[in-house]
Amino acid sequence: MKTKTRRNISIIAFILTLCVYVLMCPQIAMLWPDISLANKLQIRTNSGVMFGLFILIFVTLWFFVKAVFSKESALFWFAVAFLSVAFLWFRIDSEAFKKSAAEGGVTIRSAIVYEKASGRRSRYLRYYYFRNEEKRRGSQNVSKEGFSQVNVGDTILIMQPIDDDWLGRRIYKLNPTSEEKVKGLEGYEINIRKVEE
Repeated sequence: MKTKTRRNISIIAFILTLCVYVLMCPQIAMLWPDISLANKLQIRTNSGVMFGLFILIFVTLWFFVKAVFSKESALFWFAVAFLSVAFLWFRIDSEAFKKSAAEGGVTIRSAIVYEKASGRRSRYLRYYYFRNEEKRRGSQNVSKEGFSQVNVGDTILIMQPIDDDWLGRRIYKLNPTSEEKVKGLEGYEINIRKVEE
């Protein structure tokens, strides 16, 4: 296959994959409902499908960068594009969570920290909690101060939007009171806007 044809195919594949992801992404549907195809069709996209599309974006991005830039600089530009896309996605995910929580409120639940993991720049708390008598797991990156405040076996509070279960969870409070821990066992709803005011 000629180089020009390969380049054109890789560019088209990347653009198509990116467009499909943007049109179907639930986080983008939350922030910009007018451009979301998923919103207009009133469908909830499976998280596995979205993850597969997200991986496909980076695969097609690699071929796109290889086709556009020289071999010597392709790896550098791929790293720049990869970090930019990842940063943008995390920003969109965070803003969608905030918007959903502010509009519909959140459910607060008690969770038990079962593992602490740290690297050079990241510190994660891994926790489990119960919902509808089913054990679920989650993890979140925390600050250095937050990491040192919590031990394995401690109870923390997590929150997730009431209306949008697909947006995941965030840590709400690392050092809850005994009353908050007990209350969080069953889960309780709060209005984030009123708490922040």
